[in-house]
Amino acid sequence: MGYKKEQLNGGYIKLSLGGFDIYDSPDDVIKLKDIFSNLFVEGDTLFFFLMREEDLTAENELIRLRKSVINHFESHGQYYLVDQLDSRRFASIAAIKFDSSIPDLIIDSWKLFYACDFFVPRFPFSLDDYLTYLFEHGKRGIDGIKHLRNELTDMFCIKGYDSESLYLCYNEDSEDVADRIARVLNMAI
Repeated sequence: MGYKKEQLNGGYIKLSLGGFDIYDSPDDVIKLKDIFSNLFVEGDTLFFFLMREEDLTAENELIRLRKSVINHFESHGQYYLVDQLDSRRFASIAAIKFDSSIPDLIIDSWKLFYACDFFVPRFPFSLDDYLTYLFEHGKRGIDGIKHLRNELTDMFCIKGYDSESLYLCYNEDSEDVADRIARVLNMAI
């Protein structure tokens, strides 16, 4: 597992963690779950932007995940379909409180969705507020910087398009993010 830490314009940092195999390496799945458990605390409300189904996941697994992931969001949080071109190409948003089940939900979401971005807002925020924000500011922003610049969050998590990477973008003054990741991975970052 490798990493790269970049200083971005505007006082932001992008930490790229790569080399995960969520399909064939239980150890990598455990590492990712540990990372998520160290980034968020019980009771945090995570907001998700989820887009189209992942092509790398086997069809039988997609069938299972379509039901379980959406069900989990709907029964323990909120889920809203924003756009839909067809059954596999769509954009949705979700909000859910972090608890011990959420690292598993993130891994399942990672397998189900081609794009899986998530964050904890800096202030009280609803799913309707997030939808309004997306329509006013655009659905996506490179590296989550738009969300950071608009002070929506202090840290933004992005699943890499190769399904092997996790990108964490955060404000310079949130350097404890790298420290928390370093402890989980037992390495200096």
